[in-house]
Amino acid sequence: MLGIESAERTVRLEISKGQFEDVDIKKVVAYVHEAGIEVMANFIAGLPGETEELMRATLDLSLELCTSGWNMHPAMALPGSQLYKDALSQGLQLPESNVANSFHAFETLPLGTEHLSPAQVLRFRDRAFQTYHSNQKFLTRIEEKFGVEAREAIIEMNKVVLRREIVENHASNKVHVSDPDAFGLPINSESI
Repeated sequence: MLGIESAERTVRLEISKGQFEDVDIKKVVAYVHEAGIEVMANFIAGLPGETEELMRATLDLSLELCTSGWNMHPAMALPGSQLYKDALSQGLQLPESNVANSFHAFETLPLGTEHLSPAQVLRFRDRAFQTYHSNQKFLTRIEEKFGVEAREAIIEMNKVVLRREIVENHASNKVHVSDPDAFGLPINSESI
C-alpha cells in the first residue's frame, strides 16, 4: 500500500510535515510493478490548499499509474489528527457524530479547502472513484491479473452511486449533483 495522497509535491510535503522523503512516485510504482507486486494506492481529495485543478491532477496521476488497488478519501478532520486540531483552531464545522466521520456514509462531512466547499470535495471524490474504476486501462489490468470475473465485479460495483447529504443539500453547490459534466468527470445514473 502506498499513501501517495496528492499529485502536487508541495501538498504532499505540507501534510507530511517533512517526515517523509520526497520520491519519484512514478518510478516507485514502476519498480513495484516490475517486481510483480500489485499496488494499492491511496489518495486524498481536499487537502489544505487544493483546488479543483490540483485534485484533477491527482486523479490524472492515478490513472497514469494504473494500480490494481485504488482509493481516494476526502480529507477528514478525524479526532486526534493534525487536520482536526487545525480545524478546531480555525473554527471550521466538524462532524457531530461518528457516522459523519465515516468516509462512505450519507452523512459524511469532509473538510473543504480555501477554494472548495466540503460538498465540492466530496462530489469530486465520488466521481473520481467512478472515473478510475471505469477506466479501460485499469479494467484491462484487472482482467489480465485477476480474470474476467474480477473485471465484471468492478463494473457491477461501479454502478452503485453513494448518496451524500451535503452534496444533495449543501447551499454552496453551484453544480447540480446529477450534472455529468461537473469537474469533467462521468457519473453513473444508478444510485442507492
